[in-house]
Amino acid sequence: MHRTALACALALSACCKPATPPATPTSSGSLGIITVTVNGKEEQKLYVPQQSANANGQPTIAVLDAAWDGQTGKPLLGTIALTNHADQSFATATAAGDGVVVAVGYQSVYVDLIDPTTDAVTSTVQLPASVQGAQPQASFSGGGGLVNGVVVDPVKHRAILAVTQGFLPLDLTTHEFGAVVPAAPAENFGFWPDKGWVLAPFYDCPNCSNSFPAEGLQIVDMNGGKSYLVTDADGGVPFAEPDSADVDTTTGVVVVPDEGGNIYGANFESLNPSGSSVTATYEQSPNLSALTGVAIDPVGHHAFLESEAASAVAVLDLPSTTPSGALTLPAVKSAQMPNLPDNSGWVNAGDPHGLAVSVSLLSGNPVGFLEYTDGTWVARIDLDGFANAPVDSSGTVAAKDFNPLVTLIPALPSP
Repeated sequence: MHRTALACALALSACCKPATPPATPTSSGSLGIITVTVNGKEEQKLYVPQQSANANGQPTIAVLDAAWDGQTGKPLLGTIALTNHADQSFATATAAGDGVVVAVGYQSVYVDLIDPTTDAVTSTVQLPASVQGAQPQASFSGGGGLVNGVVVDPVKHRAILAVTQGFLPLDLTTHEFGAVVPAAPAENFGFWPDKGWVLAPFYDCPNCSNSFPAEGLQIVDMNGGKSYLVTDADGGVPFAEPDSADVDTTTGVVVVPDEGGNIYGANFESLNPSGSSVTATYEQSPNLSALTGVAIDPVGHHAFLESEAASAVAVLDLPSTTPSGALTLPAVKSAQMPNLPDNSGWVNAGDPHGLAVSVSLLSGNPVGFLEYTDGTWVARIDLDGFANAPVDSSGTVAAKDFNPLVTLIPALPSP
């Protein structure tokens, strides 16, 4: 967003056992997803911060059955009350992986650690004083503040928080914070666990506490403690407003939607940052669209995209192996989200972007999750079906072909 001051069958036979879902999603956003074993049974859970308090005035997080079949059972598994927030500040984003769920908030000094097997808050830690007092805070048109996003690093067993000064690591064993790695503020970023790289897009940054270019993409090396600007062969950047980024961790292909409409991709597998910058060869998708958010499925190699505060979604097929030469991006396939059950129109969430990807515990297929603007619904979309659906001359999938690929999951109790 612009900165202002800143469902396979209900049961599968043994011979059709679904693929094991990836352990840790690599894109930041509002939705955390994780597969855990509870009482001997695998469950796939989705954690959705809510925008209204419970009867006691406490902020809450809805826990959804990400593998709900759309008909039987309970889609809403429970609600977590964040009782340790003395100021009753809300969570705005969650991340899950490595046996933990981490919840953060734009205007909250608290970081909550949740056990996904019990959905109990096991620890609440406060941000370092230097982060709490950082001014001016990062700000985006969809929100912003102290913490703007979070991912879980399963390799180093840490959470990585996007703060005003850069990226802040939190050890998930000791619950101690490390040093901030300086970088431009980012709201929707990707993470490459094997390399320890945050892929952080930024633009229009008048309130940054440090000096950065007007727009660009940074590799933030959390292991080395340094940031690098990624430039093109001419030493510049092709973006106008790069709004998010993610990486296919199996191939090294990075996708960056530009809020100006274009979608860029590059092969980062062989990059070796040094100095203050590194050069990549960016390619542009020939299908221009107003897509801003991205999360990449490394199993089916789909980039799942959405247009914030609108109803458009899209899928972009990526190569299944690391490109040996220049990356070529095909045209995206786009569609419009179906209406809600009350026939009101669907509106995608704003910042942080409300999308995530995983492999469905229900079907064994790659799926994308998309949050409704107020957090009361989440849509699950069959990405293989979306990628293989027919399109018209403009690259649009018709409602009759797209809507059956969507399962709407309510995040509120049934009336």
